[in-house]
Amino acid sequence: MAYNPRLTLSQMRAFEAVARTGTVIDAAQDLRMSQPSVSTQVRAMENLARAQLFLRKGKSFQLTPLGAEVFQKVRAALALSDDIEQMLNDQRMLESGVLRIGYSAHQFAMPLISEFVRRYPRIRIEARCMASQDLIRRLDENLTDIALVTAAEPPAGHFSRLLRQERVVLMVPTDHPLVAQARTGVAWRDITDYPIVRREASSGTRLIFERAANSAGVRLQTMVEVGSWSSMADAVGAGIGVGIALEGEIAGRADLVIVPLNDPTLAAGHYVTAPENMQLVAAIEAFFEIATGTETHRETNGETK
Repeated sequence: MAYNPRLTLSQMRAFEAVARTGTVIDAAQDLRMSQPSVSTQVRAMENLARAQLFLRKGKSFQLTPLGAEVFQKVRAALALSDDIEQMLNDQRMLESGVLRIGYSAHQFAMPLISEFVRRYPRIRIEARCMASQDLIRRLDENLTDIALVTAAEPPAGHFSRLLRQERVVLMVPTDHPLVAQARTGVAWRDITDYPIVRREASSGTRLIFERAANSAGVRLQTMVEVGSWSSMADAVGAGIGVGIALEGEIAGRADLVIVPLNDPTLAAGHYVTAPENMQLVAAIEAFFEIATGTETHRETNGETK
């Protein structure tokens, strides 16, 4: 197979510098290259064209008509190359870009997002709250870059780190009969007569709860199914039924009381997760560092963070 030489960026930079400065000596100084290297790159371009791009007069180089036409296109190509390089560098240095974050529990996600924004204010955040299984699906479909999900175990096929363990508990309004057992906890048989307010079927907390209920051989009556944690908390606060939540989600709600369910399998992990092939993307790596409390020396605007 015949070898077809290709124009390179180094050749274009050498050609542009000679055309701009008028000599190989000045071009070499400008590019911080040796004079023979500059001459070699220029000759390679002329060999590629099989035509002269410069008229040589002693040490002076003057563009031919073809060279002048090529010069305009080379300058445009180098400017575009510099723009691309700057864009890539900004991404690496977290000076620009977008990070798409999904989360299932705003109580845990917002402090992490807030810290990321504080450290990297030039990165635009697109944050969306939805059920854990929906977030994992969005990761697989490349609709989300990184997710904070609730699950019994790390999502399969993803790069994940456990952030915290939480008990899955019941929540009831302050005047509910189960409040009397808030300190000791309740058994499954104690709640079979109470209607349950559940999240949507793709909720990680709901999946853990239903798996434990099935293992215990318990059938519970669902009164209402809602699409967000805040809707469920409001429904429980209004007395519609008993809610299911992570213990840490209920903090700060004076109208709700935590009632533990005495089943050791009711444990959930809160994970930060991303596709395996995306874990070294600068913004994703930085978010993992914040979420897990690890620190990598990262250059930003010439400084090390």
